[in-house]
Amino acid sequence: MMADRRIRNAMAEMESMRQKMRSEQNRGRDLYDISAGPSMCSTMIKVNNAGEATATFMFSCKFAQQPSVNFGYQMQSAPPSGRTPIFSASVKDWITIKKLPNGLLYAGAVLLIISEAADGVSFYVNATASGIAFRGPVEYPYV
Repeated sequence: MMADRRIRNAMAEMESMRQKMRSEQNRGRDLYDISAGPSMCSTMIKVNNAGEATATFMFSCKFAQQPSVNFGYQMQSAPPSGRTPIFSASVKDWITIKKLPNGLLYAGAVLLIISEAADGVSFYVNATASGIAFRGPVEYPYV
């Protein structure tokens, strides 16, 4: 009887140790999954007419701090001689997600695009965001 009780206690202790070890492994894997590092994402926005417009740029990752956003453009159709399009772009608003305890994650940006071009000239605005971003699933630190 005593031997059976000791064996059961020893087996229960072993199972408890296995559960603790699995828990520690899962915790380490979770921390690895939400590690942060340098990241970059980009988008292309087609502009068909001159004027002012907004476009939403949703990042493919969640930035831990406000990313740097750079712009350029690529011609789709040749402009009339001496009428090269003029364009300007900026971040109008940030799309953020609240995270614990009192910070923000940057999930996207609303871009303001202003262009001056001859009729019929179209081009693509290239936007690239770069900064420190989380990699892997980042649902865990959100509210």
